[in-house]
Amino acid sequence: MALERASRISVTNSAGFDLKFRVGWNGNQNNDWSSSYPNPQIQSLDLTTVGGLASGDEVTLTVHADGGRTHNTSGDDNIIFDSSSTNTVNYTVTGTTLIFTIHKTN
Repeated sequence: MALERASRISVTNSAGFDLKFRVGWNGNQNNDWSSSYPNPQIQSLDLTTVGGLASGDEVTLTVHADGGRTHNTSGDDNIIFDSSSTNTVNYTVTGTTLIFTIHKTN
């Protein structure tokens, strides 16, 4: 299955902890963490503002639970950055600081 193409991501915190996120591409975590935010809030990132990211790069989302673990998306949950796309990919984070999941919701 082809990865979804997008120029923006949105991360909903539906977990039992504050979280922060960042994106990586080409196997690296290349940008700064978002600010930390609690449940039930949403933060978005316009990928066209991330320096060094080029159209066609595969993008991984990394989420860190404050006081807990860090997880990355993989496989079909990753996306392809497309600067000409108007698509936003939505993710939802659920669980606890030590056991949580990141679900692509669109």
